Amino acid sequence: GGVLLSYGNGDPHDLATPFRSWIAYTCRSFLSDTADGYSVRLSPASFAWLVSLPELASPSGEAQPTRRHPWASKNALSETLTCDLRLPPGVHMAKTPPAREVRLRQGTLRTTVEVTGQTVRACIHVERVPCTIPANEYGKEQERTAQALAQSTLTLTLVNEVERLEKERRLSEARALATKLVTGNPDSPDAHFTLARLCQDMGRLVQARRQYRAGLDLDPTRFRQYKRLAMSYAGTGQRSGHQTDRGRQEFLAIAREAAAKAADRAGAQFFLARSLRGNDEPGSRARDPKEIAEAIAVYGHMLKERPDDLVPLIETATCHIALGQFSQ
Repeated sequence: GGVLLSYGNGDPHDLATPFRSWIAYTCRSFLSDTADGYSVRLSPASFAWLVSLPELASPSGEAQPTRRHPWASKNALSETLTCDLRLPPGVHMAKTPPAREVRLRQGTLRTTVEVTGQTVRACIHVERVPCTIPANEYGKEQERTAQALAQSTLTLTLVNEVERLEKERRLSEARALATKLVTGNPDSPDAHFTLARLCQDMGRLVQARRQYRAGLDLDPTRFRQYKRLAMSYAGTGQRSGHQTDRGRQEFLAIAREAAAKAADRAGAQFFLARSLRGNDEPGSRARDPKEIAEAIAVYGHMLKERPDDLVPLIETATCHIALGQFSQ
C-alpha cells in the first residue's frame, strides 16, 4: 500500500521550500493479494500544485474570465513519486512505457520506467522553476498545463504467463511453467503459491498442499494462502454433511494458524470464528458446542481489539443462540 505524509500546511502554494517526504510503496506480492493485480497506475495529482496555475476569476459583467496582470512564481521546488514493484516469478511488464518529459513555462513533468530483472521502478518527477507568464498568454499556458498533467499518468500493465496459459486451456504447459518457476526460484513464496493454486484447480490436492506449506514457511503472513490451503481440506472425509474426521481437524488447525500469524489478523480471526461456529461454507458445517464456545472466545478477542466493530458482537449473539444461551 501507499502512505502520503502530510506536510502540515493549509495551502501548499505557501511553502517556501519543498517538503522532503517521498511517496514510495512496494508491491511485493500484489498479484496474489489484491483484487486488481494486472495494472498499476501512478498519477502526478499529489504534486500537481507544483506546476498548476490558479483558476481565473470572472469579474462581474464579463462572459469570459481574463487575467489583467502577469503571473509570476519566485520559488524553485521539486518532488518525486516513486513506485517500486518486485514482480513475482513468471510476471513481467507487457510493455515498458517510454520516458516522457514535458517542459512548461513554470516547470517540468518527467516520467520514467526502469525494468531490472523482476524489479520495476516507475517515477514521476514534478519541478517548478521561477517564471513570469504574460497576462495575454496565461489562458493558453493553463490549458497546456492541464493536458500535461493528464498525460503524465503512468499505467504499468503486467502479464502473468501461468494465468495466460490457463486462460488458453493449456493446463499442462501452465503446470510445467509453474513447476519450472518453483525450481528456479525456491525462495519465492509467490512461485510456490502459483503452483499450489494451479494444482488445486486441477484436483492435485496433495501437491497443492505441499506447495502452499512451502510458500507459507517462507512467508507466514499471507491470509489468503492459508484460506486456500484450508479449503483444500473442505469436502474431505464428510459424513452426513459434517466433517468429523481428520479433514475437518486439518481445516481448523490451518484456520487457527492463520489467526495467529497472518498479517490480515481481522480477516483470519473472522475466518476461524465462522469456521468454528458453522455456516454454509464447505468445511464449516459442524455444530460442536466446544467449537462454538471457541468461536465465542475468538469473537471476544476481536471485540477487545476493535470494540466499535458490530460484526463480532452480532456473531457472538448468534453463537449463544446456537448454544441455547438466549439470555446472553
